[in-house]
Amino acid sequence: ATSYHYRLGQALYERALAEDSLGRSNEAERDLVAAIAESELQREKIMSLEDRISYFDRTREIFDTMIWFQLERRQRPEVAFRYSEQAKARVLQDWLLLHPVGGPVSSRVEGTGQGFLNVASLQEHLSQDTAVVEYAVLPKRLVIWVLRRTDFKVETVAIDAKDLGDLVRGLIRALKEGRKADFLKTSSKLHEVLVRPVAGHLGPGDRIVTIPDGALHTLSFALLRDGRTGRYLVQDHVLSTAPSARIMVTSLQRDESLTRQRDPRALVVVDPAFDQALYSLPRLRGAETEAVIARIFPDSEVLSDRDATRSAFLRLAGDYEMIHFGGHSLVNTEFPLLSQMLFAGDPEDPTRGVLYSGDILKQRFERTRLAVLASCSTAVGRISRTEGVENLARPFLAAGVPAVIASLWDVDDQVTADFFMRFYRHLGQGFDVAGALRATQIESIEHGSGHAADPLAWGAFEVIGANSPSRIEHARGDGKP
Repeated sequence: ATSYHYRLGQALYERALAEDSLGRSNEAERDLVAAIAESELQREKIMSLEDRISYFDRTREIFDTMIWFQLERRQRPEVAFRYSEQAKARVLQDWLLLHPVGGPVSSRVEGTGQGFLNVASLQEHLSQDTAVVEYAVLPKRLVIWVLRRTDFKVETVAIDAKDLGDLVRGLIRALKEGRKADFLKTSSKLHEVLVRPVAGHLGPGDRIVTIPDGALHTLSFALLRDGRTGRYLVQDHVLSTAPSARIMVTSLQRDESLTRQRDPRALVVVDPAFDQALYSLPRLRGAETEAVIARIFPDSEVLSDRDATRSAFLRLAGDYEMIHFGGHSLVNTEFPLLSQMLFAGDPEDPTRGVLYSGDILKQRFERTRLAVLASCSTAVGRISRTEGVENLARPFLAAGVPAVIASLWDVDDQVTADFFMRFYRHLGQGFDVAGALRATQIESIEHGSGHAADPLAWGAFEVIGANSPSRIEHARGDGKP
């Protein structure tokens, strides 16, 4: 009567719970559908994209209930999967729909609540050796879908969301504190929860794309260890991750639309001379990485020291197939779009060399297939219940870069430099980003020594997004490991 619908979605949701408790499944489903539709309508009216994230987070319990309802009451795993997708990475998808190759961000997005991928349309984009493993962390159980080109399975695991979160946090804590026995024990427990239930649906050597949820956004799936074989997941599978299956498909389509260069080039940023009057941080090492990239990928360009300015980076970045950032970054968990990448100062630039996440959204990465954010904790940020991690990788994805490598925690800069020297040697054999990262990680596990062999080092990095592997024929440069 008043047209004030802000709380109507929640009211419909509460009535759905009442109807379900009375055994009225049809009425309960009707109200859940209406509650989600009303939430979508109210979300469309919110001008600020960040406010949309906050609003949609408050509706997550409606989606959790609908996922459970479709699985338990209706036995419709495909419908449950569509609702899982509808709740994931919506603002990021808004950015991609409006500006598929970057550009200014509009605060108004119409109709983005429609057109969610169903299982069949997603499967069309999967290669025969790819498995998408999507998770939904519900309050009392974990739902795991496995999608292959010709198969679709779902499994559920009885575990509280809190207990799952405690396991993930315990793994990272044991890893950082050097408690190897506790790390291996917790890693094996997580493998039993996250991988063992769907192991029968995965083929040997499958490329696995994980779509995490909740606390799983902070987990490096490469670190999951099979307690029966003693092997890490990355030793048996090429791994990557994505905020949602729709984002994965969008990234894959974007990657496939880009021209394959015979000699891909990189823009390499190493050790920018940032304003140390503003930031009391040490300078970084990176000359070795610079030399390796330049040898493997001829005609690459290096910005270092005082030449590594914000303006130079923004002017050049979109012209290169790869971007490597080896400088400092600072994550702002309260205001993610104010997270910073630090560059050298420029007398004509009032920003004093600071590039904010929000600034990246305004760029156009016309040719870029890969961004490597080799600084500390670039995959870390505020965790939204629906959006995932609001980290430094997201703006690059939103601006049209299909694949981003980022770090889940801080790693020593010399160890990082050594890691990426080996990564680029593998990448030089063929532009398979996830495959090159896996080869580097296996090299660390099976042949590494000292810090290089520590899971804290090799397990920190993950591929976010997607790329289509392709061979590289070098006119110059060796490209050999």
